[in-house]
Amino acid sequence: MKKDLDQIISKYKEYRVSGGSRDTVVSRLHEEGVSILDSMKVVRAVYGINLAEAKKIVTEHPLWREVARPTQSLLEEIMALGPEASYGDWLEVYRFGFPQRGRLHVFANRPLLNKVEALLENARMAAKEAQRNLIQQLAQYPDEVIDVLIVLLSEHDMSLWELIISTLHEIGFPRNARAIPWLIDIAIDPHPVALNAAIATLHDMNSDEVAPYLTAILLNRDDENNEWRDGVIGVCRLLPQKMEWMIACGPSIAYLLAQSDYKPGNEPDKEALLSVLEPLIPSSGSYALPVVYRVALLERESNVGKKAKEILSLFSDPDLRLYRYRLEDL
Repeated sequence: MKKDLDQIISKYKEYRVSGGSRDTVVSRLHEEGVSILDSMKVVRAVYGINLAEAKKIVTEHPLWREVARPTQSLLEEIMALGPEASYGDWLEVYRFGFPQRGRLHVFANRPLLNKVEALLENARMAAKEAQRNLIQQLAQYPDEVIDVLIVLLSEHDMSLWELIISTLHEIGFPRNARAIPWLIDIAIDPHPVALNAAIATLHDMNSDEVAPYLTAILLNRDDENNEWRDGVIGVCRLLPQKMEWMIACGPSIAYLLAQSDYKPGNEPDKEALLSVLEPLIPSSGSYALPVVYRVALLERESNVGKKAKEILSLFSDPDLRLYRYRLEDL
């Protein structure tokens, strides 16, 4: 998002050179949907003034006045504390497996974290309208609070998860993309709090950003850790929530079905894997025919084998024709 903000700043620097007024700049930023805090950053950069002056220009503008008044105290505290945060790189997930809480390192400015945590704690027992107001206020400062929210997901008990994830959802994609590993961790848990909120937030993100994490969980096999098997089962439950995820992960699912050297007790659930492939056939899952045939052949007396045989019937006639002599064995 910093790149987007830099582009906005460059655009309005050119506008200033051409004679554009501050009032018009603030009006146009408001019309473009730029947040109040980012509007201050733009005004500060474009006119070479300090943040306090930029804050005064933006918050006293008629278009922002009503928005700024109820959030003034929170705005001042966030500006004073600053973000000073870091977060784990998604490549760490890709290389080392599913996003187990604690595996990725994340920290945030502690005073700001304490402030946001206190606000969320107070809102937890408040009316829905009060909760909604706080979520909207926090979401106005995405770059400042995103790491705070991730840390709270990592460290806090589950009582605040619903509010935290609702705030991440309100922030929206792509600014909430840094939270993907933690949201997936919650979404694949068999008995989680805030499951629906996590799935809804992931669903509204770009599938190209979410799918690599899901693929990583599937492919980063860990024979010494039964959590890997549980993670695969969780992904199989999650994938049907969005067809794009299923299409992206289908080849990895087929790959897991083709393996036979799993450590006893840590084998992926074949029925769960087959259930992911079934909706992809015949439109985009022809690559899975050999492995589905293999499962049907080797497991022919079991429920898994029967399910695989049922799935075989879904493939197109041209695909099945290539295997017609093999299929006679079933």
